[in-house]
Amino acid sequence: MFVFIDESGMTRADAGQKFLVIAYCVCRNKKFAWDLINAIRDECKAKGKPILNKEIKYHDISRFQQEIAIKKINKTYKNFYLAFMDVEAADKKFTTGKDEDKIQKSMLELVARKFERKIREKDDVTIFVDEKLKPESIKEIHGLLCALKETKKGVRVEAHSSKTLLGLQLADLVAGAFRAKLLKRSDLLEVDHTHVFQFLPELTGFSLKSQS
Repeated sequence: MFVFIDESGMTRADAGQKFLVIAYCVCRNKKFAWDLINAIRDECKAKGKPILNKEIKYHDISRFQQEIAIKKINKTYKNFYLAFMDVEAADKKFTTGKDEDKIQKSMLELVARKFERKIREKDDVTIFVDEKLKPESIKEIHGLLCALKETKKGVRVEAHSSKTLLGLQLADLVAGAFRAKLLKRSDLLEVDHTHVFQFLPELTGFSLKSQS
């Protein structure tokens, strides 16, 4: 099992992002994500709006290209999970942006525990995250997966650049489209609401590294 993880938004309240969304795209193999991203590129090109950037990011492509991408995802891919945090509604101590990594790791844990049985059933589980995530957070994510599987065997967490790992671009598109849905800017993404989880730091026992 391969899981590609990327985010849209941030927890810094003064940035006006309103929501932090993290998408978890589960695939049987990496080639599926590769083929889907290339199919999106091909369709945009065929309709006269080629994506010129090497990396597809939801907020960098045009509205027309977003529609093509999300409709393609709706048609061919459903196995994704979403966690979101309402930054505007959260206590201000959680929205300084200083603990972004820790919050994202806790959101990942929230989702991982929801499909713990599926993780245990798989012989191999590889999670791919963006390389900007801190090494200590990557190590903690690996420890969480090992605890859920009750073994270190077959458990990997790898950090990559989203420019070269197309599965991370798929996760970016899903996260960006869902954040647009929360912001009522676009309702294109079709979502299984049993795969959506709200992260409420005040109610989950989440605590900051330091509070002053």
